[in-house]
Amino acid sequence: MTARCSWATTPELIAYHDQIWGRPTQDDQALFKALSLEIMQGGLSWETVLKKADDFDSAYDGFDYCKIARYDRYKYQGLLQDSRLIRNRRKIQAIIHNAQVLLDRLEDGQTFADYLWDLINDAKKQSDSNDAMSQKVLKAMKKDGFSYIGPATMTAFLEAIGAFNPHQANCDLA
Repeated sequence: MTARCSWATTPELIAYHDQIWGRPTQDDQALFKALSLEIMQGGLSWETVLKKADDFDSAYDGFDYCKIARYDRYKYQGLLQDSRLIRNRRKIQAIIHNAQVLLDRLEDGQTFADYLWDLINDAKKQSDSNDAMSQKVLKAMKKDGFSYIGPATMTAFLEAIGAFNPHQANCDLA
């Protein structure tokens, strides 16, 4: 039997824990999805978000930030009315806004992965703890215009994408 982090208690959480969480990725869509789902999770259980993950993928064009950045008011209204989704105006606006920030922020040829991992690696060099590193990345992303991110969201996001090892000591994946 595999020992897991104590929060991985349901089939959805176990699958997420074992297959996605804490694994570094360079995939732009996976990174933007992780950020967006952490934004959606605020105030809700992670299991609620995971149960809707396929619906989010479909509604948000696979989390292609280039497409999301071009969403118009009709697409926004459609997201607000889609009963499969978490229909929080501020969270939906933040995801669209953050996609627009990315398009505006990225230089020719640069990807979200390039941008994000550069921030993470710079923050790691200046930090003596995961919390300090998370705060530095948060501060830089906010300065660059990202919205609806705070300390808890940033820490969860950085854990999810494997910026540091988030597994509990007794976890076989630690």
